[in-house]
Amino acid sequence: MKIALVSCASKKHSGRHQAQDLYNSPLFRKSIAFVKKEADRWYILSAKYYLLEPKKIIKNYNKSLRMLSREERKKWAVKVIKLLRKKSVPQDEIIILAGTLYRRDIVPKLKDMGYRVKIPLEDKPIGKQLQWLGKH
Repeated sequence: MKIALVSCASKKHSGRHQAQDLYNSPLFRKSIAFVKKEADRWYILSAKYYLLEPKKIIKNYNKSLRMLSREERKKWAVKVIKLLRKKSVPQDEIIILAGTLYRRDIVPKLKDMGYRVKIPLEDKPIGKQLQWLGKH
């Protein structure tokens, strides 16, 4: 099975929305269009909610991994992996569309557990990410 993880975005609509509709950046929009075609299931990596189901209703918030200490980010990653383990098996392919802060402590652990991890936007600046997603 292919499971995609898309990072949240700082641009958000106000009020309460399904998670997939709350975030309002071009990169987030293009990322979910891509993963809806490429993955069997997908989730949102959120600094506040960890691993979000796309249809879960949440309200606007202001929290980023940049606001967390290194130790807090490590604890965040452990929680994300625990939640992901409940929704997947190690033979699954995990496609990650997220920046370095969101990936740093997740990717090595997933690989150690036997997951196949793909990071299609790795090492691409934002403009190139948007361009790549537009083509795919």
